[in-house]
Amino acid sequence: MRGYSKKLIFLLCGILVFLFIFSHKGYAETKKKPKDDKTILVIGDSIAYGMSKGKKSYTGVDDGEKSTKLIVDCLKKLAKKSGCRVYYVNTLPYVHKGRYKNREKVMMQHNKLTRDGFKKSDVTYVDAYKIVKSVKQYHKQTSDGIHYSKKVYNAVFSEILSLISNKKEELK
Repeated sequence: MRGYSKKLIFLLCGILVFLFIFSHKGYAETKKKPKDDKTILVIGDSIAYGMSKGKKSYTGVDDGEKSTKLIVDCLKKLAKKSGCRVYYVNTLPYVHKGRYKNREKVMMQHNKLTRDGFKKSDVTYVDAYKIVKSVKQYHKQTSDGIHYSKKVYNAVFSEILSLISNKKEELK
């Protein structure tokens, strides 16, 4: 049942993105600045990579610079065509617990490339990696090195809400 749930969530996210791209033409055609009450999309790495590939593809970390470019281009296009404010949440730190291959350097490089790719764009880069590193003893908040506890995810979520709130204030 768990695999079915993931597929359903991915399908629903894909439908949502499709609807935004093809039903909100007003902003792209008129090139007017949207109001501060526009829709907000917060997208993580694996969803962005799947969108760019047009299928469920897990994460863009594994395919290097090519996947990073796909993610950046896809989300820039989404922000432009949908008129939404798009926030990209980068990958979280990997804590080596022996269960998975240590990919910390690859993840750090991927995050650097996406951060650089979103500079001077309409996509807001959320440095979740840095947020997680700021949580005291974050490395003890994961059992497998990839998935974190509620404490860590709450810290990331709070920071995202703060960024959204600050962005709205800037636009007033």
